[in-house]
Amino acid sequence: MGFIEEKEAYYQRNIQPLTLPDDFEAFWRSSVERLRAVPLTVSRERLKTPYDKTFFTDLVTFSTHDKTVGTAYFSWPVHADGPVPAVVHYHGGSGTKDIFPDIVSTGVACFSAEARGQGGLTLDRADYDETSFNGLAYTKNIFNRDTFYQMNLCLDAIRAVDVVSTFPEIDPKRIVTYGGSQGGTLSVVAAALSGKVCKAFSLEPSWCSAPFRLARGSGVFKQYQSFLKSYPEYTDQVLDVLRYFDLTNMATILHVPTWFALSTADELCPPETVYSCYHYAACEKHLMILPFAPHGMHRLFKEFSREEFANL
Repeated sequence: MGFIEEKEAYYQRNIQPLTLPDDFEAFWRSSVERLRAVPLTVSRERLKTPYDKTFFTDLVTFSTHDKTVGTAYFSWPVHADGPVPAVVHYHGGSGTKDIFPDIVSTGVACFSAEARGQGGLTLDRADYDETSFNGLAYTKNIFNRDTFYQMNLCLDAIRAVDVVSTFPEIDPKRIVTYGGSQGGTLSVVAAALSGKVCKAFSLEPSWCSAPFRLARGSGVFKQYQSFLKSYPEYTDQVLDVLRYFDLTNMATILHVPTWFALSTADELCPPETVYSCYHYAACEKHLMILPFAPHGMHRLFKEFSREEFANL
């Protein structure tokens, strides 16, 4: 048995249990309905970039479910012969939107969505009725599943797909989602819930197996662990909210072909949790195991995904 086979056998023996609430699907169905009840308004402004000879880029702003104005870069090939496929790109935690020549050069458009209240200029204008713990963004409204910060990220991810599906440059039947870490989570969320995605790509997704992540205190879950160290009496209440956003639970309602990747040396998004998400995914699914790799975008997954984009 080779190294990767041994690792996979280990992950199979350590699949984490589901924490699926009885009302999980109903909760998300009503949440998407709430989002789409807010009229969608979109504006586009052409940017001048060094790539104008091969593809155009617009700064896109759009309405969300609250007062936040979403932002993204939308790039598409200059010489496209009719509507093209679109890759909706979600960045990792504390990142920002960007322009991706390597994606657009495959003949597709790229909609690079920016997460609210993180490393970019998209301000989080939600009316939170609870203060965050020590100013930590991810703990905003941690007791309320409907207004929790992570809920806002998920609804914004779905909204990004809604926005790009309206663009005349795009073939709405060929929209895929793509991202790593936080972006890997949002890629799966949008693919599972939007009803408009034909494929998803998720590298080292965060938010898999929330109880495991909370016990480890890795990545963003360090914020929740820090809060509960100070206020342990809220542990069950917090865990009850987190399970609605646990990607391992979300995988059970994921029904489009999805490509996952995990890194065996990932300390932020432990490979056991990513494998568990892959295990429960209710779709055509594929897994790339990256040996000895730490957390971060890996060359092999990047190259593989670009080949897939070229064949959409």
